[in-house]
Amino acid sequence: MGSYDGAECCELVGAYILKQIQDEIGNTFGLYRDDGLGITNKTPREAEKIKKKLCSIFHKNGLRITVSANKKVANFLDVNLNLTTGIHRIYHKPNTHPQYVHAKSNHPLGVINNIPLGINRRLSSLSSDNSTFTTETDIYQQALNLSGHKHKLVFQPAPTNNAQNRDKNTRRRPILWYNPPFSKNVANNIGKIFFNILDTEFPKSHALRKIFNRNFVKLSYSCMNNVSSIISAHNTRLLQHHNETPITTEPSECNCRHKNGCPLQGKRLLTWLCWLFLSSGCKPFEAENFSELVNKIIHLDLPPPSVKGSRLSAKPSPDLVDLITGLLKKDPSERSHWEEVILHPFWNGKLKHLSSESELAVSTDMKEVRCTTPLSKRSSSTLLEHTKTGSVLGYIKDVEMRQSLDRPLTALLAETQGGIEGNLSESLRPRSRQGGSGGDMDAAKFTMSSRPLTSQGNRADEGEIMRKDESGGFNALEIVYYTSDWIVSNISDNNKIQKLPPLKYDQKSLQLPGHSVAKLSGMNKKDCEKHLTTLADLLSMEEKGPPTQKRGHLLTYATIVSANTAFAEYLVRRNLIFSLTKQLKDANHIDTRMKISRLIGSLAQNCDDSVPDSSYAEAAVILTDMLRENFRNAKLKSVLLPALGEIVFLIARVSEHCPVSVKDSNKSAIPSLTFTMILKCLKEGDDIVTHHYAAKTIENIVATNTDVCQKFVTNEVGQSLWYLCTHSSVDSPRITALSALCRITKNSIGVFESVIEKVGFPNLLNTISSSSSSRIQQAYVTMLCEAVSRGQHKQKYLIQKELFTTALHLLESTSSVVRGKTFVLIYIIIQEDSEQLLNLCQSRLIMYMERDKKKQHQTDKPEQLNQIQYLNICLNSLLTEVTRRIPLIVDTFLQLLNSISGRKHLSAAQGKQVKHLLPVVNLLQPLVSSSVFRPYIVNEEFILCVARLLEHTVMVDSGETGLSSSGNVGVPREEFVHSVLSVMETIMQQPALIATYQNVMTSEIAQSLSELCLSEQGESKLLSLKLFCELASVFSQTEYLTDSQQRGADKMVVIVRKDLLPQFEQLLMDLNPIPSYALRLLQNLMSFRPQIAREFMSCGLLPVLYQVIEENHSNPLSQVLQLATGVHCTLIHYKETEIAELYNQGCVDLLVSVCHRLIPYIKERSDQSDINVPCITMNSVLDSIQHLLK
Repeated sequence: MGSYDGAECCELVGAYILKQIQDEIGNTFGLYRDDGLGITNKTPREAEKIKKKLCSIFHKNGLRITVSANKKVANFLDVNLNLTTGIHRIYHKPNTHPQYVHAKSNHPLGVINNIPLGINRRLSSLSSDNSTFTTETDIYQQALNLSGHKHKLVFQPAPTNNAQNRDKNTRRRPILWYNPPFSKNVANNIGKIFFNILDTEFPKSHALRKIFNRNFVKLSYSCMNNVSSIISAHNTRLLQHHNETPITTEPSECNCRHKNGCPLQGKRLLTWLCWLFLSSGCKPFEAENFSELVNKIIHLDLPPPSVKGSRLSAKPSPDLVDLITGLLKKDPSERSHWEEVILHPFWNGKLKHLSSESELAVSTDMKEVRCTTPLSKRSSSTLLEHTKTGSVLGYIKDVEMRQSLDRPLTALLAETQGGIEGNLSESLRPRSRQGGSGGDMDAAKFTMSSRPLTSQGNRADEGEIMRKDESGGFNALEIVYYTSDWIVSNISDNNKIQKLPPLKYDQKSLQLPGHSVAKLSGMNKKDCEKHLTTLADLLSMEEKGPPTQKRGHLLTYATIVSANTAFAEYLVRRNLIFSLTKQLKDANHIDTRMKISRLIGSLAQNCDDSVPDSSYAEAAVILTDMLRENFRNAKLKSVLLPALGEIVFLIARVSEHCPVSVKDSNKSAIPSLTFTMILKCLKEGDDIVTHHYAAKTIENIVATNTDVCQKFVTNEVGQSLWYLCTHSSVDSPRITALSALCRITKNSIGVFESVIEKVGFPNLLNTISSSSSSRIQQAYVTMLCEAVSRGQHKQKYLIQKELFTTALHLLESTSSVVRGKTFVLIYIIIQEDSEQLLNLCQSRLIMYMERDKKKQHQTDKPEQLNQIQYLNICLNSLLTEVTRRIPLIVDTFLQLLNSISGRKHLSAAQGKQVKHLLPVVNLLQPLVSSSVFRPYIVNEEFILCVARLLEHTVMVDSGETGLSSSGNVGVPREEFVHSVLSVMETIMQQPALIATYQNVMTSEIAQSLSELCLSEQGESKLLSLKLFCELASVFSQTEYLTDSQQRGADKMVVIVRKDLLPQFEQLLMDLNPIPSYALRLLQNLMSFRPQIAREFMSCGLLPVLYQVIEENHSNPLSQVLQLATGVHCTLIHYKETEIAELYNQGCVDLLVSVCHRLIPYIKERSDQSDINVPCITMNSVLDSIQHLLK
């Protein structure tokens, strides 16, 4: 659906599938396009079978279907059908808002009048009665009223079939229709004129009068196309004409010797290349005459393709620019050959099959492809993967050309669910500054304004950083940078830096019409250019004498107009920046200078950054000299510095986007004094506005990958930014300074390390912990990730305990981005030193991870959704790493236990190792109990590791293996035993785990638990007996045991018969609650293996059981008494029990004595809730007595 002839194809396919459904199921189904409905009187189970058959039919035809069965109410198309009530009513989707043609629109009167009547008829046919009609038509009545129709919707019952039937034998008159287009602008009566002409040209005496008369010729007006369809058709016609026109005069056939083996299938490479360049929407060279065009083609370098029109926010990828540059080299010897073209990264390997050496090309991974763009600026093809179908030519850097490359984070993160690979930090950065008046402004929430500008590409020296590590994971620096880390904002007219007066002007004082930006945008190109030319000429004229109000109003008006990118580019091309800079130098009044500076800043913000201009550097020189001469004037500095910053930033953007040859020729375009003065404004003085402007300038410039950026990547700049951050009392300059320092850190980690060396790492961590702004915390944690990951002194940072405390403090932040980055920081810490995982997990890390994993975020805001998805990616990366390393640490601990097994005294080194690795056992308990970690941690291999731990626990508990050296270096035996049994207890608390790994537990764990049940340590004995009892309860609670469960039950019985029953007297006579668990174990075993009763009595344990009952029958609330009487009742009911022997042992007297104790207690507390246990005990006793008396 949605494609050409999609509806017709859908109906054909539907008819074919309906035939298959009719053959297999029956003729009770119908289809309308891609929606179907069926009815059946089958049972729910049979209906589910029909549903499976439907899915099978569609699956055989290569289609998928969503089916809902056993429904009494269904919404089909625009009607709601209710089988229970037999009523059908109107249905519309919840957010539907119908719209109709307005009553005063340019349509024929018959069409306008029939709109409400047709709506009335349709709604009436969809309603079964007047009540259902009335309740559902409010939304349609409101839509009609808004469209100017006066009709009131009234229910109209459908006419009877007899009234609708027509006589089939009635001969229909052949009608010839004339359909002139209707327009209210036409005053003439077209119908009347047409029929007058008909009567005149075909009189009664004419031979064709029988055909062409008013009875056989009818007139009906047709509606004209709306403006949108007219413009669309016009543009399509022009584009088709343009595409059909040959771009060059080259031959259509190639000059290959072997036409059949031509990789381009006979097409010329230049034709293909020109299509590739024009896909961006612009031409390589433009000129006003042919001679100028030829001169540009021969002598000028190829400019990079830039997108014009409504897609100004989209920049072609570096791969596309590199491909076009290599193909359009003027020197044929330097031009890319065929193998280089098809193996270029732009195609993502989609054209490898065209290579004559495709196998070699795949194996060498395109290492021999010559490319003019550095590898660091190419896009990563592993993160953004477009659909596997469709033409690869329609993609630039894995993104469709029709869409903006500046996509939201939601689309980027939705494609990484299968794995987190590729250079995510490169993909998250904004591609370029916004060139249009629109754009996605949500992403700049934490910046000084909402104008995304230039981004920074990856450096060539980061090749080692952006690699997968040897363990198979990914480098965390790929995801540590979020979108807002690279979005830059304007320097001039930034209200976060300085509150400036609003831009207002008097139209009467202007020397030209004061058209608004919206009106100028709606004007035709010629009039608009004429207006802008007049404005540029007026601005270029220098005013003599003192400044006038007219000049001020003109500057303000120009500033407002230059906010539009297209208008700003036109004004800049007339060399207006340099002209205004000279006027700024000559002006004396501070208000005039302020207005000129704001205009220069606005022009530099919004002009095109792909065309180099030498006047930019000249303007920067003039502003630098003025800034040096007036350095002590704080007010004038706040006027000059924004304009200078915008111009320097413009030069940096131009340098980033211009060809390499132009970039090399303009390395020294900006004098060194400019950078010195900006740094001096940052360091010296006490004017916070000047400091903020300087920091903002540096922040924007270091977001580019240029030589201009490297001028600020110094230790002096880093320490000055840190000083501004720590000594400012306002958050705005602190955020700007930290953002600039964060971007400098990305360029050179040494700058941030110099800051750490000066202030001290503990003081830095204290500063981070004391910060409350989420934007400040975001920059801090980003720099920490860089320092811990690739700093020269990272090992010194990792041993600081305050680092873990700071990380846990940041996890309490309300910002999802800060928490996500903190998870990345912890990931890096674990990567650098896996032993730190134990320290982190012993703290609240698992709690924080579980909280963010389970938290349900309810929001519809795109930016918040992006942040939540970013948090999930960071959290999943840490979760994967933790769950990957835990088994490795457990295995290391088991290897240590194997090496010391059987040794009662350890060496000092072994004692230290045991003490160091024991926390891994304590760590397993919260991981297993966590619903987040459990699916990743617990598997059969993990259960086997726990079984090995239990085996060592038995040896430690019996004293065969010691855990401390002669110098008491190690851990106490009780602590180790308790830790392992606590892990086992946590596993036993999950019935699903016991059922899943029942075979492993009965074969590997039950034996160790039975041995620990006879431990000399009371706590170990109690906990082991409790776990063994819970393991046995799995079989007692299962009604039907499978074959594997039968084998497991047999193993449990063998272990009990062999190890526990001979020592059961000791368990029954021990202190509470050990007898309770022993009796519960016995009760569970006898529930699925009654033969245990015979073994129990053969071991002479019946007198011991009587002794237990006698000792506890004085306490009616005793759990021991309840369980003992229950076991006794089971023994009596066992068929092989000798009743006479029970008589001889005083069974009846004992039971009667218990009854005498219980009856008064139950009578006195019959209305209380604490008689549950006595009642159960009483039932067991009475049941036993009844069986004895039979």
